[in-house]
Amino acid sequence: MSVDWIIYCVQFVLSLVVISLLSRWFLFPKLDTLPRETALIVVLGPQLFRHMGMFALSQAAYDSTIPLNWASSIAIGDLLSHLSAVTAAILLHRRAAFSIASAWVATGVGLVCFVIPSVILLQSPFPIHRLYAAWFLPAPFVPAVLMSHLCTFRYLRPRQGQPIASTA
Repeated sequence: MSVDWIIYCVQFVLSLVVISLLSRWFLFPKLDTLPRETALIVVLGPQLFRHMGMFALSQAAYDSTIPLNWASSIAIGDLLSHLSAVTAAILLHRRAAFSIASAWVATGVGLVCFVIPSVILLQSPFPIHRLYAAWFLPAPFVPAVLMSHLCTFRYLRPRQGQPIASTA
């Protein structure tokens, strides 16, 4: 494993630890007092910015040594994740009949679109240093997206005394 990969992994883990602590100390206590739909919109927040993953195919980020299947899976997967999260956020805000189901779909799509490029990344010789300045997008943002998925599960489960289906 190269020094670049070690640095990236350390940054990833440290970002995940910080986001976890901040969530536990500040985010969860506040969200626990809000309606379920509102809390879900907040924790879906990082998913709403996954359109940023399309950078992987831009000339500013793309380098011919970066596997095209990885860059394509990031760009397409993040766009799909973004669209499903925006749809869920709109439905949750409107308290639509299928709002909770749409949040489940957004989380499922987001997780699948997170796992696929991760598997590709692990299976190919990936020159992480070839991301250049784009390194600073995934180092803090990917842990935020991962934590968003984990937090979403917390609020997808019905709270005690709350009906399983949301009401319109």
